[in-house]
Formats: sequence, structure tokens, C-alpha cells
Amino acid sequence: MSSPLSFRSNIAWTLLGQVFNVVSQFLIVVIIARVSDVEALGLYGILSAIVGPIQLFMMFDLGKLVVANDRFENIFGSYHIVIIVSCILVPIVSMIVCFAIYHDVSMLPAMASFSLYRALVNYREFCFSIYQKFERLDLMAMSTIYLSVGTIIIFGLSYFFFQNIAISFFSISSYFLIGFILFELPKLKKFLLSESKLLHFEGSQVLEVLQKGLKLGATAFINGIKSNAPRYIIEFAIQNRSLLGVYTGFLQFSNTLNTLNQAMSKSSIGRLSNLHVVDLVKFKRFLNKMIISVILIGMAVTLIVVLFGVFITRLSFDNPEFSENNSIFVLIILARAIAMPIVYLRNAQTILGIYSSQLFYILSSMVFFVILCYMLIPIFDHLGVLYALAISEFMVLVLSYVSVRRELTNN
Repeated sequence: MSSPLSFRSNIAWTLLGQVFNVVSQFLIVVIIARVSDVEALGLYGILSAIVGPIQLFMMFDLGKLVVANDRFENIFGSYHIVIIVSCILVPIVSMIVCFAIYHDVSMLPAMASFSLYRALVNYREFCFSIYQKFERLDLMAMSTIYLSVGTIIIFGLSYFFFQNIAISFFSISSYFLIGFILFELPKLKKFLLSESKLLHFEGSQVLEVLQKGLKLGATAFINGIKSNAPRYIIEFAIQNRSLLGVYTGFLQFSNTLNTLNQAMSKSSIGRLSNLHVVDLVKFKRFLNKMIISVILIGMAVTLIVVLFGVFITRLSFDNPEFSENNSIFVLIILARAIAMPIVYLRNAQTILGIYSSQLFYILSSMVFFVILCYMLIPIFDHLGVLYALAISEFMVLVLSYVSVRRELTNN
């Protein structure tokens, strides 16, 4: 096993991989919007909104648990069993929920293929957690690059010829699965102890993994519900699939901001975990440094969108429905910018072992979000939802920071 890379090298590699990933996801949106129409993009948006929270829950945040666990090699097989079973359950649960909501069998093929793809994204992130643990994010970046390039090519060709979401996402899922079997699993073996097994079932270990994972998964599920709340309201209350398509397009743009944040987060969690063991003072300094950095980045990107948002969307979509709704773009970016530091605080909470507080804060913010929606929608229409989202994200940020600071003070 090779030695860890420097922190700067890890960020550089992760940022490169994330750029390829976000470009591939953005091009999916552009391809759907240009080959079909905004309503087709709206369908993609509601599929994402239904699968997203389920996917997050079924992930159980196993990646963070692997990184934070000093003896993970001994129970890696149990982690692996849990993630494989969860990947099987994601499409099943998603289709059940979709049918329960719409009572429309015609939506199930698209839901099945899309949820299978998102389940395999969970598996990809689980594999990548090993590279994060050992601070070898160059390997994660290279895997992300070949998966992203393949995604662009396969989705572009299949959607151009068939104009069918089900066929296109099933094609990507097949490509992911083949890539994992041929490339990822052999690489993972090099990071494990010789006696470790990729597949190993032991009841007590699985229960230990689930006990921690269910709390983190529940937190991620509630956070996913809150993040997708504007989509639910647009789809079910406002009942405007075209507006949902516009919102989905802007949301994908916000992943550009998320690219840098994810690169820094994935690069930092291994370092945070190691510093927590050897030097708590350096742990605090490093965490504060990351939080301040992403706050400044979020402010800068929000300002760019305020000034140039209309030009950016005209260049990308060439559709007046996007340029006429730039205020949606600004508010989505603002909410994402506020949420950026929360990622690092949650990483710290996981390392410090304070899982329950995450769920409590998210639930509290959900109640606050609903109250704000009730107050702001009559005044600002659909923009009221986005104002409520930004304010509730700020609430979670403050509560999470207080939680981590209190725990570190006690230590």
C-alpha cells in the first residue's frame, strides 16, 4: 500500500475528479433539455426528488463510518454486505414509493433504472471511502474520471437515439457495474489486511454497523427531504412540471459550487480523523480553517451568480424560461452556499461520535422550514419556498457549530 498524499495533492486530485463528475451530471440535464423539453427535465427532477432521500438513507453514511473506524479492516466484510443489500433495496423501495404516490405503472421503468443508477452511486462512494481513509484520493479521482466520461458518452448516445430515461439510465448502470467488478474491487483488496474478506457476514458486526448507520442514514434522509422540498411543492402544490424543469436545471448548476466543496470535504475527512487521534488542538484549527474557506468561496460564487446568472443560463440552455427566472438561480446558490460549512461540521460530529444531535437539528429545521413556507409563500409565491430553505439551512449551520464547539470544549 502506497503512502498518503499531501493534503494539497489530495485536494487537487479530488477537485479534478469532481469537475468531471459535475460536468457529466450537468450534461445529462442539458441533453434532456435540448433533445426533449423542459417538461422531460421536470420528470427527471421528480425522479431525483423521490429517489434522493431514499438513496441517502440507504447509504447509512457508511463512507464516514469507514473513515472514522480505526479497525475497519477487521469488519470490512460486514460494511460491504450492508452496502450491497442497501443497493438492492434502493430500487425496490423507490418503485413502491413512486407507485404509491402516482398510481402510474408507466413511470416505474424510468424509476427502476434511475434508482438503480443512484444505488450504484452509493456503492461507488462506499468504495471511495477506503481511498479517503488512506488519503489516496488520486485513485478516487481516476475512477471518477473514467466513470464520468463513460456516463457522458453512454447517456448522450442512448438518449439521442431512444429519448427514453429508462433505457439511458439502465445503460449507465450496466457500465458502472462492469467498472466496479473489473477495476474497483481489485484495487480495494490492496488496501485491506491479508486476512480481510470483501464479503463476510457476522451478525454482531452487521448490527454494530447498522446501529450507527441508521442514525446517520435517518439524518441524511430528513436532510434529503428538506433539500428536495421545493421540488415537492412545485410538483404537487403548484403542479407546474415546466417550472420544476427550470428549478432542476438551476439546481444542477449549483453542483458546480458543490464540486469544490465535496473535493475539500473528501480530502479533509481523513486528515480530520487522524488529527482527532493525535492532536485535538490541530483538529480544531484545521476544522475552523476549512469552515472559513468554504464560507468565503460560497459568498464569491453567490456574487458571481447575482451578476452573471442570466448570461450563464442563456449560454447553457438557450431557453427564455431559464433566463426569466434568475431569482430562482440566485436563491438556490445562496442556500447551497449556507449549507457548505455544515458538511464539515457533520464530518466532525461523526468523528466525535455525536450522531444523535445531527438528526435532532435537521428535524428542528424541518419544522422551522414548514412554518416559514406557510408564512412566506403567500407573499413571495414559489420563491417563498427558497427563502425558507436558505433560512432553515442557516439554522442548521448555527446549531451544528454550537454542538461541535461544545463537544470540543468538554474534551
